[in-house]
Amino acid sequence: MRLRAGSRVWKIGVVLTTSTILLALAIHNIQQKSRFHHPDDGAFWEDKEGRVCATRLDPRGPAAKAGVTLGDVLVFVDDEPIENAARVREILDGALDGEVLSYQILREDERRAFALTIAPLSQGNVPVYYFLAAVGIFSLAVGTIVYIRRRGESATAHFYFLCMFWFLAYGFSFTGELDKWDRVFFWMDRIGLLFFPPIFLHFALCFPTRQPIVNKRSWILTALYLPAGALLYLSLTAEFTFFSPIAWGGRFLVDTNALLNRIVPAYVALGSVAAFAAFVASHRRARSITVKKQTRWIVWGTGFGTLPFALFYAVPYLCGITPGLEMELSV
Repeated sequence: MRLRAGSRVWKIGVVLTTSTILLALAIHNIQQKSRFHHPDDGAFWEDKEGRVCATRLDPRGPAAKAGVTLGDVLVFVDDEPIENAARVREILDGALDGEVLSYQILREDERRAFALTIAPLSQGNVPVYYFLAAVGIFSLAVGTIVYIRRRGESATAHFYFLCMFWFLAYGFSFTGELDKWDRVFFWMDRIGLLFFPPIFLHFALCFPTRQPIVNKRSWILTALYLPAGALLYLSLTAEFTFFSPIAWGGRFLVDTNALLNRIVPAYVALGSVAAFAAFVASHRRARSITVKKQTRWIVWGTGFGTLPFALFYAVPYLCGITPGLEMELSV
């Protein structure tokens, strides 16, 4: 008994430490999101053989729209000679939103001039992020409190992980600063979004008791995590390719992220709708009045949160509709 009690105390300590660290990171992310401003020209300039060359381009960025292509050599910005890539960043940092800069480009020994309208890196709908971050923090707090009040019982561990991955998915958002913290926030958000659906569906298939299909085919619970692993592998491959010397690495990263940005919301919606269906089945199968009440609240809560998101955001976005404020509010 003492050994078991000591084990529970140790687990509670780990959960408290984990939640505290995650909360501190989320607060730091919110602070960065509120103050970060990053003027950009949509090009990645790199020093090559004494020249400043465009090695990566955002196809929707100012440089690509103005006519800059891969391999172009940047000679002047507003009549100021460019000797290294760091100087381009310094000029951009001092530019204003909407300011027009004159780029003189050397392409195949021919000099050309382009006018670029500087634009800040998009941070998405920041107020919506603040709201989702608050919901994520509340979710993490609930999961932590439930785990502690139940004295670290193993049955509540799954619920804590569910709350934690919800928090990862919606409590973090990269700013575009691309420093070490920004990379941490990006991957925490990506991992949370990818693994929350299978964890949620896993929970739905086992609460309050295992669904009959799981009792017959237990391998289903493991298989739930395979799509998340595959999407994470694709995302990591795109990241490594971008930082490799492969010429098409930048384009592959841009295209992969564009694909994932459309697929992941549909993937989250599919997993959540499947969890909703599992909770409905559990409610219908329940015989205890207490379980009936518990599952009724879960069914209503899951349905209210899942169905609008699936119908008004995930499906339209997957079909190519750019999310507006009305779609984002369904999140």
